[in-house]
Amino acid sequence: MLRKTVGWDNEVEELSLTAIQYGSAVSRHTAIHAIRVICECWGLFDKSRGQKGQGSSVYSIAGLSEDEFTDRCSLCYDIYGTCHPTAKQLRERPCTPELRMAQMAINEANDAKRHAEFLRRRGAITAPQ
Repeated sequence: MLRKTVGWDNEVEELSLTAIQYGSAVSRHTAIHAIRVICECWGLFDKSRGQKGQGSSVYSIAGLSEDEFTDRCSLCYDIYGTCHPTAKQLRERPCTPELRMAQMAINEANDAKRHAEFLRRRGAITAPQ
């Protein structure tokens, strides 16, 4: 997908799963898994259905900044324990926007707790006696 889009200076490319599979020299299952990670988890590409009956999908570059990509990878790590979830992990817990939002809420709550604890300890250390 990168070669067909970025490599050829295209923002959007319609590709069949077979074309991705053969272009990458991987099995069909590996191609499906890689597309899910690249599109759903990392958000590097937006995927939409191609023309009806053509058996292809349209992939467009998502335009994430480096920081946005890093945040998406961190969320993946927080959800799955790795930036590269397995096919089994994605079957059991698909990387949906709702799952990512829930994880962001958990992360923000944990950050707030850590910050409050930091302030509490700092106050105990610097408080006049």
